[in-house]
Amino acid sequence: MAEQQMYCPLAIIEKFDPKKGNFTILKERLNQSFIAYEVNTMERKRAILLNSLNEECYVIVRSLCVPNLPETKTFDQLITLLMDYFSPVASIFGERQKFYHEVQRESESVSEWSARVKQLTANCNFGEKLPVLLRDSFTIGVDNSQIKNRLF
Repeated sequence: MAEQQMYCPLAIIEKFDPKKGNFTILKERLNQSFIAYEVNTMERKRAILLNSLNEECYVIVRSLCVPNLPETKTFDQLITLLMDYFSPVASIFGERQKFYHEVQRESESVSEWSARVKQLTANCNFGEKLPVLLRDSFTIGVDNSQIKNRLF
């Protein structure tokens, strides 16, 4: 009988560094790895989550769990603790101010600028007005005279 080979989802996900990464992105990538590698138990998900954190981040999660250890928490409890810590709810007004005042960077291509403008709207709650506001922000902030001449 052939031995079933077990693949480790961590092989493709680098350790989360809170100084460089976004915890929401790590969470999304872990969830996709769980699907791809058929990780179905919460115990395994918790173990993979804890092993995907660098030492600095693990120290943070330990402090968030005091007086218990992280392994006493469920996967969902750990995710909630980490999301609350690393992804605090942003102020809609602050996010909108960033969106309205952003302009294309000197070294940024038009497609990079377009992607960044879209990303800036993530926490703005613009609703149905989003397409118009995206268009306006893109055209006002773009640093390309050919594009501006064609539009205006």
